[in-house]
Amino acid sequence: MPTILIVDDDRGIQTLLRDVLADAGFQAVTVGTINHALDALTEHQPEVIVLDLSLPDSDESLLRRVVASSSESRLLVLSGSVQIHERARSLGADASLAKPFDLDAFVTLVTRLCESQVRREDVGPAA
Repeated sequence: MPTILIVDDDRGIQTLLRDVLADAGFQAVTVGTINHALDALTEHQPEVIVLDLSLPDSDESLLRRVVASSSESRLLVLSGSVQIHERARSLGADASLAKPFDLDAFVTLVTRLCESQVRREDVGPAA
């Protein structure tokens, strides 16, 4: 069962995404900060990291530490920002979704990221 790490400070979003992913056959681990994400990456080896860019402790250096610490994981960036796709690309993300997003499209994208064999090359930003 693929593991997905959800990094979002909104507990409602954490619960919703965890439940949707569980229904689709994934195991989801949820955390609310970048620092907790770094801790979780030492315990888990997620296939995909779902990372909200609007976290209380999200500065560029911590975001880059998550990316560097998860070289085997695919990275899906979430944000309500209009400039999400450019910021996601600058972090080396495999894909990005602007909030609000369709849950079926989210699950499809996570599934696609899990199935992709080459990190950060064969999956582009989502529209």
